[in-house]
Amino acid sequence: MSDDIYTSRPYKIGLNVAVLLFLITLTAVIVILVIANARDERQEREFSSTLTAVWNDSAATQTAVANLTGSALSGPFALPFALVPGSLTLSAGETCASQTVSGQVLDDGGQPYPGLSVMIWGSALAPVLVDTAGDDAEQPGTWAFTLDGTTSRHVWVQLVDGEQPVSPPVAVVFEAGDCERNYAALALRQAGPTDPDS
Repeated sequence: MSDDIYTSRPYKIGLNVAVLLFLITLTAVIVILVIANARDERQEREFSSTLTAVWNDSAATQTAVANLTGSALSGPFALPFALVPGSLTLSAGETCASQTVSGQVLDDGGQPYPGLSVMIWGSALAPVLVDTAGDDAEQPGTWAFTLDGTTSRHVWVQLVDGEQPVSPPVAVVFEAGDCERNYAALALRQAGPTDPDS
């Protein structure tokens, strides 16, 4: 009698319906996972494209600012220091657990220019003031600042004398987990008089 239950017509129909519902549910789950994965990949591509665009725009801006000379540096908004063209580089740091921004300040003759400070701020980073190395240091005019972690972040660097900015801000873009480009180095060179009255 119990064998008759598994061979009865209602049992076979019920079993077929259950299997069909299971396959429909499984297909729906797979479709939802594929759509979610495609959405995540699209968002990652858009974010990566945005970072690339920001990097390209900031590099073009930095180059344009660094190329200012002569009459372009005159007037009430003139700043005496600018990014040396081509000096902003990103390379692998000593460790993959952090991101570092470093640089050197040079006078108009290309010699170290100590005694100024660097203001650093950016994504989830409150402004930090870093002094450049003094005359008695092994490498005068140099500075470095290390940020913990390797997250995607936009960092701004600006040379200051006391509270007065003396260079345009320079943008540095780090990408999450990129251990080949987590050490930024740049040079800021005097391009005009430090005394606005001269």
